[in-house]
Amino acid sequence: MSIKSSFTLKIKKGKGMAGDEAQLICAEKSFELECFKLYDRLISEIKSRSDIYHTISSDFSFLSGKALNESSVSYLKKCAADFGAKYNRDIDTLKLESEVATFKFRVKELVKNISTDSHLDILKVISKYGLRNAYPNIETALRIFMTMSVRVASCELSFSKLKVIRNYLRSSMGESRLSNLTILSIEYEKASKLDFNEVIDEFALFTARKLKL
Repeated sequence: MSIKSSFTLKIKKGKGMAGDEAQLICAEKSFELECFKLYDRLISEIKSRSDIYHTISSDFSFLSGKALNESSVSYLKKCAADFGAKYNRDIDTLKLESEVATFKFRVKELVKNISTDSHLDILKVISKYGLRNAYPNIETALRIFMTMSVRVASCELSFSKLKVIRNYLRSSMGESRLSNLTILSIEYEKASKLDFNEVIDEFALFTARKLKL
């Protein structure tokens, strides 16, 4: 590939400047400025997301093995109340407070070194010993925490794919087709293994119409 390794020089005139006052700006310097803008945006985005993840981690921290082992019942109930206020669509706050007060002692009986257990380990304990019916809100909270990062990544991946699919040549594409193409793009590995002849045959059967004679 015949790509030049050097930057070309450009003449840029400032507003109201005479020709002899034109400034000679190096393309390399211009490229450097654009890179700095990009770096600033990346740093800002990383910091913003880091703050969000820190907040989420703090909200769910009372369900970690260390918190259950070392924190008092009153503190755990307070955390449960704050948590329930944020996730009131999925969690019954009063029941969660009651559950966490007894779960603290129950899980310590079942697990020896609970202080080192993560949220996933606690969820596995609930599943292993059949405690789901006894502590449904705790199990729901742990499931929310364990799947939250996956949902965020899927959402970001969707937006990333949309930029590729919906370009200026496809600006008038309908929402239904756009959604279907996005799914195919995200699930590329599975889509590439499909038998297109089988898909076409199934589509033909699905859309077939019988005419009355």
